[in-house]
Amino acid sequence: MTPFTAAPMPTLPSRAHGGLVKGMGRILPQVRPDLSGLGRLTLKVAASVLLLAAIGGAAMVGKLKWDDFAAARRIGTATFASVPSGAQVFVDGQPMGTTPVHVELPVGRHDVELRLKGQKRGQPIEIVHGEDVPVAIDWRARPTGVLQATTSPPGAKVIVDGKPRGVTPLTLRDLVVGTHTVVFDSTQGTIKREITIGEGKTESLSEAIFSGWLQVTAPIEVTISEGARALQLDSSNRVFLRPGVHEITAQNKELGFSLTQTIEIQPGVTANLDIETPDSTITVKGPDGATVFIDGERVGDIPIVNRQVKIGSRDIRVVDRSGAAYHITVNVTKAPAQVNVDFSKP
Repeated sequence: MTPFTAAPMPTLPSRAHGGLVKGMGRILPQVRPDLSGLGRLTLKVAASVLLLAAIGGAAMVGKLKWDDFAAARRIGTATFASVPSGAQVFVDGQPMGTTPVHVELPVGRHDVELRLKGQKRGQPIEIVHGEDVPVAIDWRARPTGVLQATTSPPGAKVIVDGKPRGVTPLTLRDLVVGTHTVVFDSTQGTIKREITIGEGKTESLSEAIFSGWLQVTAPIEVTISEGARALQLDSSNRVFLRPGVHEITAQNKELGFSLTQTIEIQPGVTANLDIETPDSTITVKGPDGATVFIDGERVGDIPIVNRQVKIGSRDIRVVDRSGAAYHITVNVTKAPAQVNVDFSKP
């Protein structure tokens, strides 16, 4: 604001040496200045200008004091410390000194980074008027980050690296930088995830917990169970299971086959159980020189001894030198199988 400038006071007549003022070609007695008319108006104007200048000055002082107050309302403080001390402090990329150090900062969010001997630790801070934000770094401790975990529906147990940490929704602020295994466990199922935590950063895991499918593929007839509970496959050889890890057993008691496998079901995803049947052996005896076919493949002439085959139903066809054929279907189990061919019998 430009200050008011007072107008100059009117110049009064000078006093002469003899107490008289010369004028109009004659000596006139000295008289008081005439304050009537123009002279009195001039004094009033000067007084008004001085008053306005005083008011303007007071207003300026008041505004300066209010600006100082308003600026103070936009300032907070932060205290930085570290073990050991002497770490360089940077706020929004600007150096602020070395720890321990106490600084004034504008109200709002700031990015802080501390550096010591090639190491860096960063985190955001929020400055509030009238409050001091402490920031302490222990360089001996491993850096940490934050995990925000949510599920639908909520209330799932959260297990991090094998340790229970609470139920969703959950915020964990002390996870060491690196990769962690997170398990969500609820009555709707269990989900396992891997998450990598960065220093001073926030990672999120949000999971919907609902069932998925198990698809069974096998070259033999099998029954499927989980523990003592039998699982009924539909026409597409699928069964609906809640998410999580399942111990699935496939069996064919007639063939002596049993397989237990760990399957993880993901929400809304189809997991596959592809069953590979084990090998067994078969021996075929009969007329010397007869040719043996197993499942349509020529395997040689009799005798066939301990021929390796998959367990299950095997088609055996034997053709002698005269062209006569012998046909039989054999259920090969885990125990070695033997076929004796006699062309004299129908």
